[in-house]
Amino acid sequence: MSNITLKCLIISSGQFNDLSQDNLTLRIMLLRNGAVSTLQIAIQNQLSLLYNNIPLDIYQVYYPGNVDERCIQPQALIFAYFEGDPPADLYHIVVSPIPPPSY
Repeated sequence: MSNITLKCLIISSGQFNDLSQDNLTLRIMLLRNGAVSTLQIAIQNQLSLLYNNIPLDIYQVYYPGNVDERCIQPQALIFAYFEGDPPADLYHIVVSPIPPPSY
């Protein structure tokens, strides 16, 4: 199966507050038939070592436009969320750090 390129917007919050503006937009290329968990790994690999072990919440969006977020499940396949090639000028996923548990 072919590759897909997704434009990712990282929300600067929580553990990502210190990310520079240059790191808030990423383009990620993946196998279309790969698991969503490979998307999380690819995002973490593009961040600096300080951030690449932080668990992520990943949502499908088409922004600007449809900002109706849809949570992406790690065990699902990428092609289940993205049919065809998504428009290159839009954000396709929004990512934020999962907050650490509060005790």
